[in-house]
This record gives sequence, structure tokens and C-alpha cells, in this order.
Amino acid sequence: MNSASRRLLLVATFLGSIAVIFLERGLYFFTDDQLGFSRFANLWLGLSHGVAYAIGALLSHAAAGRFGERRTLLWLTTVLTGLMVLLTWRPIPGVVWIVFPVSGVFNGCMWPIIESYTTAGLVSKQMFKVVGRFCIAWSSAVPIALAISGPLIASPWPASLFAVAMLLFAVMIVMFARLPARPMHAPPDHPELPDPSRRQRYRALMIAGRWSMLSNYALLFLLAPMLPYILTTRLDLSTQIATPIASLMDWTRVLAFISLGAMTAWYGRASPLLAAVALMPAGFLMVLFGPSLQWVIAGELLFGLVGGLVYYAALYYALAFKNAAVEAGGGHEALIGAGFALGPACGLIGLSLAGAMGDEVYGMLAGVVPLVLLCMCGGAIPLHGLRRRDKFNV
Repeated sequence: MNSASRRLLLVATFLGSIAVIFLERGLYFFTDDQLGFSRFANLWLGLSHGVAYAIGALLSHAAAGRFGERRTLLWLTTVLTGLMVLLTWRPIPGVVWIVFPVSGVFNGCMWPIIESYTTAGLVSKQMFKVVGRFCIAWSSAVPIALAISGPLIASPWPASLFAVAMLLFAVMIVMFARLPARPMHAPPDHPELPDPSRRQRYRALMIAGRWSMLSNYALLFLLAPMLPYILTTRLDLSTQIATPIASLMDWTRVLAFISLGAMTAWYGRASPLLAAVALMPAGFLMVLFGPSLQWVIAGELLFGLVGGLVYYAALYYALAFKNAAVEAGGGHEALIGAGFALGPACGLIGLSLAGAMGDEVYGMLAGVVPLVLLCMCGGAIPLHGLRRRDKFNV
């Protein structure tokens, strides 16, 4: 992969992320504002999409191995373009319930291949920097897409949200056609690949990062279907104002990626991930149950910073451990898909328990606390083992 191809991929990543966020985040505001979906309906919609996304991510390695990375990307983006044509033409509940889960399979399959292309052939600090650029490319598109979603939904043609996504996927087809047929990876005997000791450390950090990222995405995609209610109903904001406010956690995540890519002090260390384990639930609870707009905004900022750290760590250590294979991105994206599904599932359990527990707040806590505790333990155990083995590099 030459530098021109990597730049092309970063542009495609930015455009693709905008298109995907119109679906994964903007769609909930569309269904809330235009179709009158309840919180239960939006949570079920999110659950179906998350399961489909995880399935697609798990299939990505096999698909790329059988058909080739470039050909697979071209097929995936072509189908996604067609799905957006359908959603633009008929933005009705029945079509939404079909297209959203189906698009999850193809999106989940697409991103691991893009990640493999982006870092193929790189090792050590080169990969570290390129992963940072990739994270900035996709994450900077998220708040932009959310900010655009509100005006598009409020326009005389609300389905323009999906028409723009259709055009972006079509542009990606042209970009992917210029990639080499397969990404070339560093040879197994490359002197800068991690030695066995470092691979063991990266594996522990990867496991910790993945548990924390699973928790982060589960909480994020519990918040995503709930934010229209939190901001427009509970705090009485308009959809046009609510969507950019909902994007604040995403802007903070961009700042986290920029800072983490510029600093190496956290690289290979356990203590930043340990801090994330503790701070993530605090930010989430501030957003979900904050009594005022100020509390919600503060929670978004904290949640975004921690989310940036755990995503960067989980992706980098996975790609470094597995030499940028599609399999590494597939496992990474499958956990994101699991988070997409687990978050809404916890929300549904919480809302169902609200009556029995006498309060929606307690019902929601009962639904989400077991998952958070499980992920906190899953993230802390490998980090504790690292701290015991290496007390000077924590």
C-alpha cells in the first residue's frame, strides 16, 4: 500500500462514516420525528441492527479470503447504495425494519476490510500513527453527520437523509475500485514485529481494551435510541438543536483521538485503561439521568474522552497483535456490533422493569448494571495481571 492509497482510504473512511452515522444514529431521530416510533420501538430497532452488524463483522475474514478484499468491498458498497435507494424511495416503518438490520450485515463486513487495508504492511510506531489517523477520519465524520441529520430531517424532504447516504456510498464504490486487489502485509519475520514478550503484553491490553470497548458501545447505543427522548421530551429541545448537542460526545472523542495519536506516554501501559474502566460508567449515568442540560453535556464530554481511549487501544493492539489481518478488524467490529445489540437490549430490560421497581431510573439501572460490572471485571483482570508482572510499566 502506497501513501496515495492510504490517503484515498482515509477520505473513503470519512465519507463512509458520515453515511453510516446517518443510519446508525440519525435514523433514530428520523423514526422519532417522522414515524412516531416509541423508545421501545427504537430500542428493538437498535437490537436488530447490532446483531446483524456483529454477524457481518464475523463473516468479513471469510468473505475477503474467498473473493478478495477489493472485490468484497465493491460488492458491499454496491448493495449499501441499493438499500439507500430503497429507503429514500419508501421511508416507511416496514422498509425501515427491513433495511436497517440488513444494512448492518454489510456495514459490519465492510469496516474490518477497510481497517486491514489502512494498516497493511505497517509495524510498530508506523501502525500506531496510521491507526490514529484512521480513528480521526471516521470519528470526525460522526458529529458532522449528526449535526447535518437534524436539518435534513426537518427539511421539506426528510428522506434526503438517506439520499445523501446513497450518494456517499456510490462515491466509495469509485474510490474502492482504485485499490489494489489485496492488501500486502508485513512478512512474519519482519524485525520490527512484536517479539513474544511484547505480543503477550499486547494480547492482555487488547483483551482489556475490547472489554472496555464492548461496554462503551453498549452504553453508547443504549444512549443513541434514548437521546431523542432525553433531549427533546425531557429537556424540551427541538430536533434541530438536539442533534448537534447529541454530537458533543463525538467531538470529544475526536479530540481524544488527536491527543492520543500525538502522545506516546500511554502507549503499552495499563493505567490509562484502568482509569477508563472507572470513569466510563460515571459519564454514562450523567447523560442518562442528568437533571439538567449542563449535567447531560458534562456526561457527554467525559464519556467521549473515555470512549476515544478504549477504541484506539482496542483497535491498535488487535492490529499489532495480528499483523493487520482482516481477522483482527473482524473481531474488533464484531464486539462493536455486540455493543450495538447489548445496549438496546439492556434498555428494553430496564424499561420493562420500571413498573416493577417503581421508577424508570431504577429499572434502567437494573438493566444496565450487570453488563457494566461484567465488562469492568473483564477489562480489569488482564490489566491487574500486567501490573503484577511489570510494576514499572503500568
